[in-house]
Amino acid sequence: KAKLILYLKRDSAEKHARVDKLTQTYSKLRTEWLRKVDKEENCKKHKEKFGRNREMFEKVFSELRKQREDRERFTRVGARVKSDAEMEEIMDGLQEQENEEKKMRAYAVIPPIVLDEVSRSHRYMNRNGLIPDPVQQYKEFKNINIWSEHEREVFRDKFL
Repeated sequence: KAKLILYLKRDSAEKHARVDKLTQTYSKLRTEWLRKVDKEENCKKHKEKFGRNREMFEKVFSELRKQREDRERFTRVGARVKSDAEMEEIMDGLQEQENEEKKMRAYAVIPPIVLDEVSRSHRYMNRNGLIPDPVQQYKEFKNINIWSEHEREVFRDKFL
């Protein structure tokens, strides 16, 4: 029993250490990746190419231009609201943006964490027949089938 407990503690500690290491590696690589993406997106060549592509798509899909212009106008106009109608239009636009963002967040899927070799090799964990606390189950089970003396006699008579 002591060996098993020691083994399980050691295995759990190794798993936690592996997860911590993977988390740190992921954080470091993600930070580096975000820095590279930011550098790429802010470069002049990328902005020019993005502008040309945007113009081409906006010629084909006119609603894209309208959405972009509305979005830009809403970001600029915030402090210069002239009427209640403009204010309502801005509020509707903000509500629409918020709904769109919620929808996109709902579509986002968080990928599972990378598992160790042993966990990857297991395709299915069979938990049928698993008894988490056998002593407790034994105590509950031994009190289930208690027959009174009268019930035993009735059973014996009917059985015979």
